[in-house]
Amino acid sequence: QDTIRNLIEAYTKRYVICPVCKRPDTRIVKEKRLAFLVCEACGARSSIPHRL
Repeated sequence: QDTIRNLIEAYTKRYVICPVCKRPDTRIVKEKRLAFLVCEACGARSSIPHRL
């Protein structure tokens, strides 16, 4: 139970929650060989690990 919860929390923190405004209003955008987390709420762009 705890392992699954920890994995979901880590995934959410890395690929869903905006690191700037902490909102979940994000999308993943790939540009060439890079992936970015783009926040629809505040407009922030953060690079994310390529492996999803």
